[in-house]
Amino acid sequence: MEQRKGKMVLASYKERMVLPFEPLVFSFNDVNYFIDVPHKMGSERIIEKKLFCDVTGAIRPHVLTALMGVSGAGKTTLLDVLSGRKTIGRIEVDIRVGGHPKDQETFCRIDQQDKMMILMKKGGQIIYFGQIGQQSKNVISYFESILGVTY
Repeated sequence: MEQRKGKMVLASYKERMVLPFEPLVFSFNDVNYFIDVPHKMGSERIIEKKLFCDVTGAIRPHVLTALMGVSGAGKTTLLDVLSGRKTIGRIEVDIRVGGHPKDQETFCRIDQQDKMMILMKKGGQIIYFGQIGQQSKNVISYFESILGVTY
C-alpha cells in the first residue's frame, strides 16, 4: 500500500504479494448422519433416524462440481455435515483434504444466503460475476457453451 493525498491506495496487481495456493482434492467417504426423533407423535420414546447412508464423493481441482437435487433432498444438510456446522445428531464420516484428514479448525462454509458468484480463469480474468439462485441458468449456459465441456 502507498499513501496519496491522505488516502491509502492498493499497489498494482503485479506489486502485490501472492499467497501460494495448491489445488487439493476434497473427499468424503461413507457419510452417515443420525438424528434422534420421537417414535410416534406425542411419544416420549426416542429412536435414531439415519438421514445419510454411506454417501461418498470427491471435489477435484479444475473440475466443475455441482450438488443437485430436489427441494428437501438434503443438499444443505450434507454441506453442513461436511463443513462441521451440524451440532446435533451423530456423524460418522472420513473427510480428507489432499489425502490428509480434515482439520476442522481450518475450514468454514460460506452461507447460501450469499447470492453472488465470481468465477475466474487462471490469471484472474473474470468469466462470470453475478447472482446465483434463479440466475444460475446463466452460469450453466456459459459452461454448456464451452467446447469440450460435458455434463
